Amino acid sequence: MSSIYVDIIVSRLMKIYETEFGGKPNGRFKICYQRMQQVTGKTIINSTFFTQLQECAFNSGLTIINLGSEFAVIETGILTGYRNVPQGCIDKVLKEQSHDQR
Repeated sequence: MSSIYVDIIVSRLMKIYETEFGGKPNGRFKICYQRMQQVTGKTIINSTFFTQLQECAFNSGLTIINLGSEFAVIETGILTGYRNVPQGCIDKVLKEQSHDQR
């Protein structure tokens, strides 16, 4: 897949991201599979194409998440601001699960 083609698709998604709709001036959105087909011009959005789309979008500041029948598009900066899970929390959950399985 041509990187220029993928850049064009990401540009379209950026324009949608910056468009006012749903009572919001701009920002995160979901898009159903059929509408993503329209935006991409593809009848099938396979994993190879989607990975290329994700990488290009990420480099442009957007993260695209495949939710199965739809896609979520969110600014990457929002996701990188999420809190990190501490090791102690993971250890506690694993210990509890291991205890519950006995």
